[in-house]
Amino acid sequence: MSKKRITISDIAKALGVSKTTVSIVLNGKAREIQISPSLEKRVLDYIRKVGYIPNQYAQGLRNGKTRIIGMLVEDISDPFFSAIARQVEERAYEMGYKIVYSSTENDTNKAKEMLEVYRNSGVDGYIIAPPPAIENEIEELLREGFPVVLFDRTLPGVATDSVLVDNFDSAYTAMKHLVAHNFQCVAFITLSSDQVQMLERERGYLQAMSEIGAPYTIKRIKYHDDKQHSIREIEEFLLTHSYVDAVFLLLITLQRMDWKQFGI
Repeated sequence: MSKKRITISDIAKALGVSKTTVSIVLNGKAREIQISPSLEKRVLDYIRKVGYIPNQYAQGLRNGKTRIIGMLVEDISDPFFSAIARQVEERAYEMGYKIVYSSTENDTNKAKEMLEVYRNSGVDGYIIAPPPAIENEIEELLREGFPVVLFDRTLPGVATDSVLVDNFDSAYTAMKHLVAHNFQCVAFITLSSDQVQMLERERGYLQAMSEIGAPYTIKRIKYHDDKQHSIREIEEFLLTHSYVDAVFLLLITLQRMDWKQFGI
């Protein structure tokens, strides 16, 4: 038999105060409304004693704030995205917010569906690694006054806050480092994608190779849930391009490859 959920009414009745008083304390506005410190402490002590957990969605209906942020990533199982989500979650918790997140698999339709779910749930803001073609949905959120932060990539023409690395310069600098260590036939392995960050990395690679007059070799692979498929595809590429003496890639999921077999 499930345990009955404790409500604000139960707390108010037990303490002999009004539901409004309990609600004000829960919302952190006791001093603002001039509730005495002793009464505030009594309410908070009792809440901790009985293990009361506020219903954030119900609170959101009352005050317009759920203190929940919706986060969309490409693949939460990917070490890159899971590490970022973890840091975001910890920082948000310190500031009194919770994070709910979903994977889009870089699928535009899935991203649109999840944004609609988040909107119906009343989240306060959005942190998004956007797939292509969701500009209209982001613009609509911005027009409605929701804060939206994009990360890892941007969307052309969407004016909102973003957190990015300099993909062009990072790729360019990495290539210059390899060339400085006497590698001349460097292959660039990337995802077959028109995402901004992928294009900028490729541009950095091409710029560096062009400056030193070296030939460029690019292998584009499609995204696969089956990581072994991607590994086999790259292995076949390297076996047929034996002149390659170094590889530049940004695919964390391929870290299990045995590079020694290719002399790299």
